[in-house]
Amino acid sequence: MAEQQVRFFLNGLSSCCGAIVFLCKLVFVSILFILISGCASHRINQELDFAYQHYDNGNCVGTFHSLSRVDRMIRAQPRRFLQPEVSMLRGLCLERQGLYMDAIETYRFIQQTYPQSEYAYRAKARIRVLTGGKIGKSPYAK
Repeated sequence: MAEQQVRFFLNGLSSCCGAIVFLCKLVFVSILFILISGCASHRINQELDFAYQHYDNGNCVGTFHSLSRVDRMIRAQPRRFLQPEVSMLRGLCLERQGLYMDAIETYRFIQQTYPQSEYAYRAKARIRVLTGGKIGKSPYAK
């Protein structure tokens, strides 16, 4: 009788310990996931900051490199809300380099893909400036 009680106690203890181990593993994995996603978010923001710094310094090549890295990070993680901002900065750099038609196409992409975005309104304004108010043609087109 006492032996059965000891076995019952040990079986209960081992199943209880198994549940505790499982919960500890689950908590550990959850914390690890949160830390990793936070680090990735920080990397994206840092790279986007680098892109703006390059743009402010007039370095469009550096801006394009940083934006390419941001694009790759966005594709790897669900951070699509940054895409209109990335595209807008790309369009501004294209303008700065004199590639006005490419800039207009980038702005149209923003308008069509993200019509409710703040950057869609900015893109529309840039298109108006580049086309002299005429949405169809650019005065810079050859």
